[in-house]
Amino acid sequence: MFSCVDWQKTDAQKRRERLLLDELVTVVNKRDELVQHLDTQERAIEEDELLDREISSGKLTLKDKENACCVQ
Repeated sequence: MFSCVDWQKTDAQKRRERLLLDELVTVVNKRDELVQHLDTQERAIEEDELLDREISSGKLTLKDKENACCVQ
């Protein structure tokens, strides 16, 4: 596929290029949302594991855990 400068592009080529760029931006934004969601989930899992370790080691009692903030 050859490349041409903007002034040489037809209207159809310009529209196609704009559509492809819009689609790329949409895909990149969706990927960013998914990465952020995954990061949030991983942080929540790490916090749960930390609480479990603290309870197991006796540093935190179940009563303390009941008063802890949680996502429902």
